[in-house]
Amino acid sequence: ETSLMSTIIKYTMMKKDGETPRLGGSGEGDVNMVTGVFVTHLFEYEELMQNAERGAHQGTEKNRYLNFQNELSAFQRSCVEASRGGSEREKDVHAGCIPNFIRNFVSQIFQDERAKDFKMLLVSCFKSLRHSPAVKGLDSRDSKICTPIASLVLGNILASVLEALQTPAFSLVVLKIRKRVFENHMNRKNAAKGESDFDRLDVAELLLDRVLYNVQALAKVFQRSVHKQMFQAQFPTKVSQAPKEEPESRQICDEIRDFTCHVLHQELMEVMRSSERSGGWMEEAQDPIAAELATDLYMSHFTLQNTHVSMSTLDLLQMANILYRHRKDMLPPDDPKDKLAEVLEDVMTRRQLEKPRKEDGVLITEETAEYHQHGHLWLAQQHGEWHNFRLKARFLETMQGPENEPMFCSISQAPIPSSLAMEQQRSQRDVKLIQKYTIPDKDKSVLERMQLTNEDEPVEVFEHLEEILQQLSGNKKDNDDVKYQITGRSWSDLRIGFSKIQKALQQDIKDGNASSKMRGLVMDLEEGKKIIDFIMKERGLEADFMKYIDKSVQRRWVHYRYLEETSMRNNLILKSRESYSTELKEQVETLQKVLKVAVECACPTRFTMAAAQRSEKISFLRLRRIKQRIRKTKPTPGQKIIDTMGSDENRDSAKLQELKDSIIPIQTFSLNQLESKGVVVRMHDKLPGKTRKHMSFTFQSNGEGFNVQIFLKTTLLKEFQISREQIEDLEFANKTCASSYADDFVWMNGYRLRRLLTFIVVDNGI
Repeated sequence: ETSLMSTIIKYTMMKKDGETPRLGGSGEGDVNMVTGVFVTHLFEYEELMQNAERGAHQGTEKNRYLNFQNELSAFQRSCVEASRGGSEREKDVHAGCIPNFIRNFVSQIFQDERAKDFKMLLVSCFKSLRHSPAVKGLDSRDSKICTPIASLVLGNILASVLEALQTPAFSLVVLKIRKRVFENHMNRKNAAKGESDFDRLDVAELLLDRVLYNVQALAKVFQRSVHKQMFQAQFPTKVSQAPKEEPESRQICDEIRDFTCHVLHQELMEVMRSSERSGGWMEEAQDPIAAELATDLYMSHFTLQNTHVSMSTLDLLQMANILYRHRKDMLPPDDPKDKLAEVLEDVMTRRQLEKPRKEDGVLITEETAEYHQHGHLWLAQQHGEWHNFRLKARFLETMQGPENEPMFCSISQAPIPSSLAMEQQRSQRDVKLIQKYTIPDKDKSVLERMQLTNEDEPVEVFEHLEEILQQLSGNKKDNDDVKYQITGRSWSDLRIGFSKIQKALQQDIKDGNASSKMRGLVMDLEEGKKIIDFIMKERGLEADFMKYIDKSVQRRWVHYRYLEETSMRNNLILKSRESYSTELKEQVETLQKVLKVAVECACPTRFTMAAAQRSEKISFLRLRRIKQRIRKTKPTPGQKIIDTMGSDENRDSAKLQELKDSIIPIQTFSLNQLESKGVVVRMHDKLPGKTRKHMSFTFQSNGEGFNVQIFLKTTLLKEFQISREQIEDLEFANKTCASSYADDFVWMNGYRLRRLLTFIVVDNGI
């Protein structure tokens, strides 16, 4: 009841008292009177009047203007907080309905666990805004600081969802709205006497149109709340001259924006106060996507569901253009095996060069180019073609070998096969299923690296100095107190502190009060003093080191939470594996039952008796007789072997299963047979026509795939494998196309080849 759609439906159908219907109620006037609409300009209202069904009474120009003013005033009251206003607002149940929804929506974002990602986004934005130059001069306690975040909520989230309602993807949602409108109208209490169901259905259709109109009108208002220039984009050609936004319209937009800023500011400041009480750590601003991606790497392999993505041709071409346009920023110039570079080279359009050029002795007459807006993009928009893609989330199932070992992308942090990684990451050949703690380049010290005696390569001075301080601090597991305290505020104080601790450790080792392992710490302190001397020589600031330590603590805490999240999600992975095994077992058992019924064509007795009583024929019984006759007259090679073992009662189940596994389906076809079946669609162009009639193809099952041999009489010409992955592709991507095999020696139709392989297994099995 607090949803925006319910609010719009109530506003459209009921007057301000909340009980009297706007249309079709007792004592109502013209049923097509334009009322209950979100209009902010007179030309919008006049257009609605002109489009009203059944020739609605237009009235005089003065009446139309008065009706428009009434609708505008009602809409204004609905967009202003209910606590503001006089007696007129107290009588209007719709007053403040839009702000009420915004308040509920924002509150649910910060309270509902399902919206934690959205909450993280808003908190992160607010955290960045407080230190952004764009809000210079604004106090963080001023709600106007949330204007960019309010724009994100109103323009990018709410308005986008409302606009999407008119697209085919939301047709089911429109059906739900239609059902709600019709139910509310048909079941209203004060229906007019003598009103027929037919009239009520007509009015309900009209109300549905107005509800959908209000949805789009409110989306436009939300967009104008973000940008004043949106008005010209929304109404470019409504009148002969450029239209001007009415002051009332601007006031409505400003009221909605300011209220959204106020509500967001209240929630975000509460989050900030909570973070200050917890030492500055903002749990809400942490993105759990890293742990979720790591978990998904495992869980995606424990599902039997296929993931499909639908994209239009226009979207695909535009995405290809974007990737091609920014390829220099994404693709390494010295990586010849980059997958994205290969794909772009294959899919982009070709353009003839006006002046051919030579590269490495080769004449270049054409080059790759973007798809033109008035060419391929225009055609794709006119055709409206869509494509379904089946994503292979279980890539480890078929992509095996060292080139496809799973790893985390160094840029996106997403789990990928190593073949998709950058060349530098591919060359490392280390499988990392958990992200390791790293320091981004932007957070490293600006000082030059320093060569230490015990190190093979120069080290980062701040990083190495931090490691020494960690050893001196100890850990909470052993003792809550700091192990070796250092006082002071300058590099000199830190160096003096290192010297004191070093002398104390040396004395403890000499007296036998410390283990020999502490000698390593003594040597580290000596290196620390050298690092401090190097930093002082390079004029490094103490404040820079403190900032580095502060960021390091935050990074380590984020990584700790990532490891903690990953550990917690291990239970989800284990549960997914268990449910996967159970579901897989159930599906196998179901398929075995289906197979048994399909082979035996057995029919329960109660079905046959019921059919006999009604003089009906059951097709299963007829099929059973046909199968029994074929089994006797034309048994398969596998069936012949099984029959030699005697009747079903005398067969050893273990030996029977071993025998079934040893039977390998194999069948030979001539080239003419495969061409007549539509399997072979093309042979190599240089193959002589006289040899075709002597050619044959032998298909032999090999594990989960097939081994295919092409013979010319008894001479083996070609041999190739059809893997399980290729067979799966014959059901999806390659179903309607002809694929080449044996180095372009033969082309076969995907659907018909898949069908042929199925028949070979059935006709030559048991």
